[in-house]
Amino acid sequence: IAKEQKQLLEDHGGKAVPVTQESKGSGSLGLDTAPMEKMLNEHAGPATNHTYKATEVDSGIGAPDMKRKVALNKIEERLKSGVDVPVGVKWNNQPGGHIFLMSDVRGRGPSQEFLVTNPKTGESSWVKRHEIETGNAKFSPTGDATGDLNMYMQ
Repeated sequence: IAKEQKQLLEDHGGKAVPVTQESKGSGSLGLDTAPMEKMLNEHAGPATNHTYKATEVDSGIGAPDMKRKVALNKIEERLKSGVDVPVGVKWNNQPGGHIFLMSDVRGRGPSQEFLVTNPKTGESSWVKRHEIETGNAKFSPTGDATGDLNMYMQ
């Protein structure tokens, strides 16, 4: 799987680095939104029977927390229809960001949680909706970094 991920990343303009090179991060090494969208549509789309379209969370008018609420409502709708949702997160206290996969949702209101998987480590954890809405969520269970939801694939 790692070889396939490396090949897909590099075929679409990214640069793969070993997981052990944490200090290098993946901010400028990963894919930008347009190549990510293209890669998902070429490789995941045929298997999922879904066309992916990137949506920036901070586009449009309104306060940032309201934009995140709207995005989470749309993500919830997709998850409940059986479609996993790739999401982009910008780190709060360091440069760059990371792509995660949301695959389930449970609960309602402020106690609602989204199941988030880190494709880099394979770890999954439930992340509370209200933490994502504040722009300060811990998306990875073993890391200390917090991030802000900034993109999702519809």
